[in-house]
Amino acid sequence: MRRIVCIGNNYAQYKEADAEGVITPGNLMQRTGTGGVVRHSTASQKVQPLRVAVENDIFGKGIDDNYAIGDRVIYMDLDTGCEFIGLVAAGKPAIAIQDLVESDGAGGVQKTVTLANAIGRATEALDQSAAGSAARLRVVVL
Repeated sequence: MRRIVCIGNNYAQYKEADAEGVITPGNLMQRTGTGGVVRHSTASQKVQPLRVAVENDIFGKGIDDNYAIGDRVIYMDLDTGCEFIGLVAAGKPAIAIQDLVESDGAGGVQKTVTLANAIGRATEALDQSAAGSAARLRVVVL
């Protein structure tokens, strides 16, 4: 089974919080004022700490099984060198290997040329410019 997070050179720990919106494994997330989590909602912004939802394989769920509002979301805070499989929305510009990526403001990632906003580099190429649905992209955290 393909997994969202490949732990790199840190000791990232699994954490949990209540979903306050629908969250897909691979989404970038942010904490809310009530202690829950939602998809990261600001595009072109540095994400610190980098929180990524992972699949709930404890209950047999995979990377395509969404968390519903009120579910306990399993996530990790990732550091430099960790890899994760993020989501790139349909219609986004093509991403080449080693391109910088940033938050797209909807929990996914998108290509950027601004190092200050970048959260990672693509480790594979993906062209979503003519796609009809979101696709997965492996990213190494900066």
